[in-house]
Amino acid sequence: MAALGIIFKPGYRYKKAGVTFLDLVPAGRVQSGLFDQPDDTRSLQRMRAIDQLNVRFGPGTIGFGTAGERQAWNLRRKFISPRYTTDWNELLRV
Repeated sequence: MAALGIIFKPGYRYKKAGVTFLDLVPAGRVQSGLFDQPDDTRSLQRMRAIDQLNVRFGPGTIGFGTAGERQAWNLRRKFISPRYTTDWNELLRV
């Protein structure tokens, strides 16, 4: 949030976005491409430090950007559609 305060410019329209990571595997099992560069020592040390802080102080203590921020929400059951095809108790009665 502090970084956002620095880069925010009034008059621009911003849009909330997210990133999804798929096919995550342990670092030792990554299949490299022909032109891929391995992580450098500083990057590996930085990731190890983040992991250690999260182990020591609890998951989600530190991360990248807004990764892991969650909004508390609940399903509004009063707006749920009837389950005519999957619940005997909700079959239509004529």
